[in-house]
Amino acid sequence: MAWDRSQRDVVFAAVWASGDAICPSDLSALRVRWGPAMGGSYSIAIHCPTCGADVRMGRADDPLGGSLRRWTDAERKRLVEGARADVPVTCPVDGAAIGPQVLAAGGGAGGGRGAWGPR
Repeated sequence: MAWDRSQRDVVFAAVWASGDAICPSDLSALRVRWGPAMGGSYSIAIHCPTCGADVRMGRADDPLGGSLRRWTDAERKRLVEGARADVPVTCPVDGAAIGPQVLAAGGGAGGGRGAWGPR
């Protein structure tokens, strides 16, 4: 079943907040795959194993896409220090949870969404 724009936005927000989401049509757990895209963007492929819905999302589909920016040096320093202390850290731009792999990869290219991976 195809999702409308508001349903896609809800799924997109849930994926950024927690790394996973449920299908708005049948409440099944969605399969989420992350990856880089051309031009330094990101791609998120989402599939519902129950209803078969497939959605690919990127920066152009991101409701916050136009408001993202790179982290400042001070923000990056605080994030690295928090990660080293093994405390949960969140993106200072969009509030997305950030895992150590994001910081190790340089993250912050357009907020937490530039890191292309589950947090």
